[in-house]
Amino acid sequence: MGSLASSSWKVLLVPSVIVIICILFFLTQFRVMNTLLIGDESATTLGIDVTNVRKIYLAFSAAVTGILVAAVGVISFTGLVIPHIVRMIVGSDHRYVIPLSVIVGSIFMIWCDVVSKIILKNGELPIGIITSMVGEGLSLFG
Repeated sequence: MGSLASSSWKVLLVPSVIVIICILFFLTQFRVMNTLLIGDESATTLGIDVTNVRKIYLAFSAAVTGILVAAVGVISFTGLVIPHIVRMIVGSDHRYVIPLSVIVGSIFMIWCDVVSKIILKNGELPIGIITSMVGEGLSLFG
């Protein structure tokens, strides 16, 4: 279910570098992502190679997902729920959605870690259980 209990700077060095590279990459892609929102045909008309862009985005997303799952385990719903919540608050412009998703997702994970440590006094509840509960709770409202 995933845990941050074994986290140390030694373990997180490689994942941190990969995450920073991917965040920086996606931060530079907000114009292309915004263009993709208007549809494939319109994006192609505006000069975007939609197939190649999707392959590149998939490769970066798979790299960051794979390295983080290898480092901390499966932590459900964070990458699915947080960007949609941010999008509901600030709109569809990726110039705002991407950095705010990073910040809100980080804060969300910190609080889920705190809650998981509070619930069990002599141990730690896997964070994946907390995030799944939050995701399930949100699905009831939306």
